[in-house]
Amino acid sequence: MDIARGRILVVDDEPINLQIMRHILKEHCNAAYANNGSKAIELAEKIKPDLILLDVMMPEMDGFEVCSLLKKNPETAEIPVIFLTAKVETEDLLRGFTLGAVDYITKPFRKEELLARVKTHIRLRQTEEALRCALSEAEEAKMKAESALQRNLQMQEKMHRDLEAGARMQKKFLTGQQEALALLQSRGYRFFVYNSPFTSVSGDFFYPRDMKEHGAGFFFADTCGHGLPAALISMRILGLLQSLARCERSPQAYLEAVNQDICDVMPPGNFITAAYLIFSGDRVCISNAGNPLPFILSQGKISEIDVRGMPLGIISSPPLSEQEWKMKTGDRLILYSDGIIESKNTKGEMLGKEGFRHFLMQKAGLDSKALRDAVPDMLSRFSGGEAAEDDITMIIIEKK
Repeated sequence: MDIARGRILVVDDEPINLQIMRHILKEHCNAAYANNGSKAIELAEKIKPDLILLDVMMPEMDGFEVCSLLKKNPETAEIPVIFLTAKVETEDLLRGFTLGAVDYITKPFRKEELLARVKTHIRLRQTEEALRCALSEAEEAKMKAESALQRNLQMQEKMHRDLEAGARMQKKFLTGQQEALALLQSRGYRFFVYNSPFTSVSGDFFYPRDMKEHGAGFFFADTCGHGLPAALISMRILGLLQSLARCERSPQAYLEAVNQDICDVMPPGNFITAAYLIFSGDRVCISNAGNPLPFILSQGKISEIDVRGMPLGIISSPPLSEQEWKMKTGDRLILYSDGIIESKNTKGEMLGKEGFRHFLMQKAGLDSKALRDAVPDMLSRFSGGEAAEDDITMIIIEKK
């Protein structure tokens, strides 16, 4: 703290005392002077000094009255007052402190004592001002932070509502279980699905489409990422599939069309794994772009449909292939996202494809609904109750 920046008001009716004060203070701080109480009050309101040195014995208005008026005025009430007096009676001292004085200096002045007391109270005043400013700034910062928090909460609430709307839209158009069930039932298949999204909007989605004389189309995909960005890509793909649905295309051609549409809009490092299937009577044709290889449960045995391809959205012409087979009554096709086989236990070990295959073999004697319903319990026991880190989907399509 630098007392040279302090402002002092000296009040005394004796010219000689004011001269002594000027001599003592001129090299140490800025000082103003008044020779009566009225002038002192006027200057105090005008210059807002950091300290007032106030003579007690003055005509017309003594120091006690001046101090009382200063303390009643909100503009000057906080200014510290040191009384200058030749009187050292206890009664006078108590009266001064009762009125709000912070100290006394006796006349005649001793330079060292005067400067020491002035410096002490200037520093105290400057410290109080600094603390007051800091508290004011802290309060302002607090108010700004509370305002920002309120805006953030409002934004989060809006985002939450938007995500809920997006989730409802996605469930209606992209994971339409009733639509898939009705379409596949009409083509001789039963349909069961377990879907547990990582966020309110799932990156896993499926889309059934009636292809009339060409059969029933079924698109199943896992979008890299979660939430709204994944939903937006999903909705783009939906629009494309709707425009292509009645075209006479193979599953591979559908995936190639999806890849061509999204290849230039996918963020770097993002991609989509997908499979397209066409069910026509007892024959099923599939093209797979990076999804886990589907399982077939048939007469107590389990096998993989080994059809492979590169995920979509990475290069303009990914290598893809198709495979067709015949499904017999009771055969079950198992489609699933990698969220299942990448589930981790408390040791950080993944369930893996073999762990999932083992589960399916253990539960092969269950009907399809019971098999689907056993999946969440199996995953919970394997993970030790830990929350999943990805969207999880398993689809069972059974030949009637």
